[in-house]
Amino acid sequence: MSSDPRTEIPALIEKTERNLKLIEEINGEFVYPTLNEWRYATRHVASLLATPEDEEECNKAVSHLKRAYFDSCDILLDCILARIRDYGLCYHGYASIVSQIVPDFQNGILATRDAQMAHRKVQLTHGEEREKNYDALTGHAERLLRFLDALTTTESTWAEDIRRQKQRDRLPIIIAVITIAVTILVAVLL
Repeated sequence: MSSDPRTEIPALIEKTERNLKLIEEINGEFVYPTLNEWRYATRHVASLLATPEDEEECNKAVSHLKRAYFDSCDILLDCILARIRDYGLCYHGYASIVSQIVPDFQNGILATRDAQMAHRKVQLTHGEEREKNYDALTGHAERLLRFLDALTTTESTWAEDIRRQKQRDRLPIIIAVITIAVTILVAVLL
């Protein structure tokens, strides 16, 4: 961390804004807690611009910007993981089909687990280590975005293959039910 916290402000604003845009793109809406921190931060930045020598205002601005950045990282990862979980419900029991269609599917599943563990870990850290861990969490989010994109762009193919497989899975059950019904009917008629 630099000795002058003012130097952190542009990077924190840029990283948070990037995350907010991705959250809106994935989720279709803004996220209020992050925006609340963002609002506090911009109020302090505006005050800081009016009185650049005010160290307390500078520290408040940086503190709220960090909180907004951390919140945006948490929410971004939560949004991505929720979308991946939604897909998981679609292909539950049929991962072998999806893995034949989605490039690097198994690594995407491993990346999902790694991101979940990193997310738990980052919430237990403090200080400069916390910011570094959140920056690393952003890397996890970027990998998961690529995996989510692969799931999304190939969805029509794997969903159709799963639909066909489910039909094939039902066929023996249907045949068994018909066989039992015919057997009972024959036994009753004889």
